[in-house]
Amino acid sequence: LRRKDHLRTCPGAWGPIGEHVAENEAAAAAAKRALTEELGGSVLEFIRHSSNLTETGRYIHSRSGDGRIENQVTWMWAVVLSR
Repeated sequence: LRRKDHLRTCPGAWGPIGEHVAENEAAAAAAKRALTEELGGSVLEFIRHSSNLTETGRYIHSRSGDGRIENQVTWMWAVVLSR
């Protein structure tokens, strides 16, 4: 998906779907929510299979150009959709 031009981080860049995980939200639930938000509500009925490709989340701590500190955890999911 292409990131919107008005975003602070990597505006206009192409990349995978990303989403912040809500407090106490399971990674699988966040992945489904991200798909719904980015591709539309009916996408869930087309999921044939999904798999977490990472055993544990990858933690990233960084400082942005404007001084903000970002703490993120990343999981990588593979999702197979049917037609």
